[in-house]
Amino acid sequence: MKSILSNSFLYFWIRYIITLGIPYKKWIREFKIDANSRILDLGCGPSDIIFFVKKSHSPSFYLGLDISGEYLEEAKNQLTKKNIDFKLEVIDLSLIGKDKNIDSKIISYSEMYALNIATLIGVIHHLSDEAVLNTLNMLYQSKSIQQVFTQDIIANRNLINDFFVKIDRGENVRTFEEYEVLLKKSNWKIKKVFWTTPGLFPIKYIHFNLTK
Repeated sequence: MKSILSNSFLYFWIRYIITLGIPYKKWIREFKIDANSRILDLGCGPSDIIFFVKKSHSPSFYLGLDISGEYLEEAKNQLTKKNIDFKLEVIDLSLIGKDKNIDSKIISYSEMYALNIATLIGVIHHLSDEAVLNTLNMLYQSKSIQQVFTQDIIANRNLINDFFVKIDRGENVRTFEEYEVLLKKSNWKIKKVFWTTPGLFPIKYIHFNLTK
């Protein structure tokens, strides 16, 4: 299953079908994505969320960073169709905090394009504690980014939820308490914690809205 999900087309449709619909539209509302948004999407993948953004509410700029060139090609297609001004680049997020050139590049991009929101959609559960804190604290250094929105799966909910946790490619799925403790160690403040669920309601996603 994990190897199948490495294909961008299958990744989207398999997850969407077996979860009975991922709540992208609710994420768009909660993340306050609109014409005033200038987004840094870390670990953007194929930018699936852009597929659900109405053209009238499209962000004015979108910077997508991901380790997969294949995913970025799909992201390019989505962004071009929506006529969104964008930049995409292959970057290994696990090197943030270890490779100062990568840190400097991301901060430079964020300020160059006046990005005000950073999103980590399905990212944190792929990263070690150290990598999570390195990423968040790097983002905190940006003068323009004022908010961070996250989305992740959580462990120890119920049998159905934990089955999907087991087949997920992320190796660092945490409980709610573990996510909360970890994020509190960063320089950001937790402004809001909220939950969403796909059509398959036993599954729950945890979200944190972080502010300076």
